[in-house]
Amino acid sequence: MALNGPAKEFRIWRANAFTSCVGLAEISAYRNVFVESERAHSARRRHTEARA
Repeated sequence: MALNGPAKEFRIWRANAFTSCVGLAEISAYRNVFVESERAHSARRRHTEARA
């Protein structure tokens, strides 16, 4: 069933509103986790290179 017109617009708007409300908190949390893992990974890589 293809949505078109106002129903489709409302669904997109609702998804965007939900994403912006919930997503901002989750994105910042995921970004912190990603940055921390990247930092740990690069530190481990530097440690391995220094030992080699």
